[in-house]
Amino acid sequence: MRRVKWLGAVVWIALGAVPAFSQQETGVLRVRVRVPGTLAAISGAQIYLLREGVLYDLPDNEEDLLAYLRNLAIARGLGEPDALSVVMGHSNDRMTMNQLICSPRPAPPGPNSAAGVTDAEGYTTIRDLAPGQYQVYARRTGYAGVAQTIWETIQATGTVSSVVEVNAGETPVETSLLMNPTATVSGRIRDAMGNPAVNACVLLGALNRENGRIVFLPGAHAFTDASGDYRMEFLTPGTYVLRVNFAGSPGGFYFPGTGNLDAAVSLKLEAGHVTTGIDVKLP
Repeated sequence: MRRVKWLGAVVWIALGAVPAFSQQETGVLRVRVRVPGTLAAISGAQIYLLREGVLYDLPDNEEDLLAYLRNLAIARGLGEPDALSVVMGHSNDRMTMNQLICSPRPAPPGPNSAAGVTDAEGYTTIRDLAPGQYQVYARRTGYAGVAQTIWETIQATGTVSSVVEVNAGETPVETSLLMNPTATVSGRIRDAMGNPAVNACVLLGALNRENGRIVFLPGAHAFTDASGDYRMEFLTPGTYVLRVNFAGSPGGFYFPGTGNLDAAVSLKLEAGHVTTGIDVKLP
C-alpha cells in the first residue's frame, strides 16, 4: 500500500513538473521601437520574427556585391557583362535601364502575421519562443528603418535588427529598433520643348566611388503622370541624387537637368518632411 502511494506521488510530481519544464524550454523577447535622436516611442509598430533568415542582407564588400548584381541581371534576362554596367549606372541604354530598375520589385520575404504590436511606450513582449536566433523586423506606416542598405530600402516600410539570441527562461531578451518618420519628394518633369514628360521614370539613388569614378546607385522610383508630375512617399531620410530616364531623350539626366553626373545637385530629404518643386527640364 505504501508502495502504491509512493508511486502515485511520483507520478503526480512528474505530471506537475511538465508545465514548468515546458515553460523553461521557451524564451521571452522584449522589443522597443523609437525615433533616433529624440528617442520618442513609436506605438502601433508591428513586430515580425524570422528564424535563421536574413532580410535585405546584401554583400558588404565590392567583389561579392558585383557578383550579386551580375546574378540579378542574369536572372532578369539581361545577360552579362553589359547588364552589370547598366545596374551600376554606366550605360546609356534607356530601355535596358528601365527594364532592370524601373520595374516592380517583389515584396521582401517575411511572415504572414505580426508576432506583436508596440504599445504607447514603444514596447511589445513576445513569449513562448523556441530558443535560438531570431531576426526582428518592424513595420509601421509612415516610418522607415535607419541605416539600411540603399539598394533595397530607399523606399522602406520597416527595419531589421541585429540577430537576437533567445534563451530559455522567463528573463526577457531585449532589443531596440530605431525608425524615422518617412520623407516625401515630388516635382514635375518636362521635355526639351517644355511639354510634360509623360511616363518618365524618376529614380532616387546614392553616389558611390568605384575604381576612381563616381557611379549612381539607383533605389526607389516612380513614373510621371499625364501632367509630368511624380511623387515618391515613404522614403528613408537621407541625401540622394535624382535621375530621370525618358524615352524621348538619350541617356539619363540628373536634377536639376544635366546629363553629367558630376554636375548633379544632391537632395537632402529630412524625416517627416515633404520636399516639393524638385522639377527637371530635360535638355
